[in-house]
Amino acid sequence: MSKMKIAERDRPRVKMECLRLMVTLRLDRARMRLIASFVDTYLNLNDVEDQKFNRSLAAAKLLPEQKEEVVEIVTSWERKGIEKGRLEGRNEGRMEGRNEGRTEGRTEGAVEALQSVLLDVIVSRFGVEPESVAGRVLGLNSVDELRQLTHRALTVGTFLELGL
Repeated sequence: MSKMKIAERDRPRVKMECLRLMVTLRLDRARMRLIASFVDTYLNLNDVEDQKFNRSLAAAKLLPEQKEEVVEIVTSWERKGIEKGRLEGRNEGRMEGRNEGRTEGRTEGAVEALQSVLLDVIVSRFGVEPESVAGRVLGLNSVDELRQLTHRALTVGTFLELGL
């Protein structure tokens, strides 16, 4: 039933009927789980359909123990869905963390490289003692600012013109 082309409006009712048939046939748990997963896969309901399904479940004329079995099947679907969502969330979080870490690592590496180059240029061009300007240069963390200062250090005539 679940694999047939079913009209949109009938999907919640068909899903309910599939579950009702399963519990009235008194299948063993393994078969019920197998059929239930098949039904859930092929009759994956949207939010509106899910609300209709829940209303039809509440109104179903089932014996209390049958209703309990249907609820247990539906609850197991929810547990699987929640677990799947958790796994997907963890995987997305890991990927985002890796990407952020890579970006930060690249930026930090670029800053350190530019700081080193700027210090070398200042020391070699102006003969300034590295200790006297190292604190100021190492305090700069902007890649753009370090690039601009390095270009200026290569083109200005004196250390004072550099503005450090």
